[in-house]
Amino acid sequence: MNRVGLHRVWAILFILPSWLVVLLYGAAYVLTLPQLKVFPSLQPPPPVVQPRGRILSADGAVLATSPRRGERRYPLGELAGQVVGYTERAHGTYGKGLAGVEGRRNLVLAQGKDVVLTLDSRVQAIAEEALARGMARAQAKWGSVVVLARDGRILAAANAPFFDPQSPRGAPDEDPRLVNYAFLHLIEPGSTIKALTAAVLLETGAVRPEERIEVPYRREVADRRVHDWRWHKTERWTLEEILAHSSNVGISLLAERLPRSTLHRYFERLHLSDPGLLQGQTARPLFPELEAWGPVEYANATFGQGFAVTALHLAAAMNTLADGTYHPPRLYANEPELSVRVFRPETVRALRGMLERRLARAARLPGYRLAGKTGTAQIAVQGGYDPERVVALFAGFVPADRPQATVVVVLYDPQVPPEERYGSKLAAPVFKDVAAGLLSLWGQPPDRAKLGVR
Repeated sequence: MNRVGLHRVWAILFILPSWLVVLLYGAAYVLTLPQLKVFPSLQPPPPVVQPRGRILSADGAVLATSPRRGERRYPLGELAGQVVGYTERAHGTYGKGLAGVEGRRNLVLAQGKDVVLTLDSRVQAIAEEALARGMARAQAKWGSVVVLARDGRILAAANAPFFDPQSPRGAPDEDPRLVNYAFLHLIEPGSTIKALTAAVLLETGAVRPEERIEVPYRREVADRRVHDWRWHKTERWTLEEILAHSSNVGISLLAERLPRSTLHRYFERLHLSDPGLLQGQTARPLFPELEAWGPVEYANATFGQGFAVTALHLAAAMNTLADGTYHPPRLYANEPELSVRVFRPETVRALRGMLERRLARAARLPGYRLAGKTGTAQIAVQGGYDPERVVALFAGFVPADRPQATVVVVLYDPQVPPEERYGSKLAAPVFKDVAAGLLSLWGQPPDRAKLGVR
């Protein structure tokens, strides 16, 4: 072996052990690595959780949204809180809808689809601000304001005490903030119903607008007495004056010219007995069958006593006086518009004229034509009525000549002194504030002539 060959042998003998050491070290390192799966897993991939759909107002405001999986946010806080509702909640995770739109449209929202309401966030804010001021003045247990467009769209449904769906909440039967009072609490409508009774009287020709009748302070009906809310001597009043004085005696006397079945039929056509209003999302009215209307019950019904409805029922019925047509109230933007003619246009035009000329002082807005009717209803208790507790109401039209909105205000059980517990003193100012907000939103200037400006 020559010298070159010998050097090659020594090189191989030197390199071979080093190569073996590196090989063994690499093998040991590979063995310590986590096992890699060469073949794909036979188990199905985890399901994709669809973010919950949004709840939107008609003007595009976001009332509820889920920016990330498991979250639920209510960007406008208390705005329409009871209408929007809430979902089940645990450790910051939001699940199934439990109340309001969240509950009623849970399946749609759970599929990631949006729900668009008829509510206008601007009108809702106007209604809630006016209601907040009214609640502070009245110190009422609860209150509601409903604003309907002439075609039946619910533009606002405000409820107080107010509720932010994002906030901690108590049990549904213990937390008064959770209740959608406008849809779910029954109240006797009181003297607001006199406007509807008057419309039936005019529609059927039972009374002429210029006709006068004698109206005493009280009258006997079967074994009971019907009396007015304040004493007055016997007067000769027209229908307009009977409405202006909110006379129980006067309206019940005129209504005796009608068969009881006629008024009952009209009240049914106005859906005051409808248990399925708003697809069953309202409380069932307490409305008697015709057979239960004896002389006393009939007289009471003519001025809004002896039956109970929700604020929404009342608003939808009063909305008929806007154009003579009943439009079922709608909360969802994709619902079809329906309507049924109830009164002739000339009937409701004449009646609104009466309500405009005799509008409560606290409901008037200088420079604008408004119309409406006050109501003060005693609260029914077991065996009768509580003489110390009332509901203050107002139902009116904005504007009076061509209504674009019907507004109903309810203030339940105000705690102010007895001489202040009237719809004319408590609910009428709330209507005025809502009307002012609506007219400003619509950009409608005041009538310079009504302001006394040339």
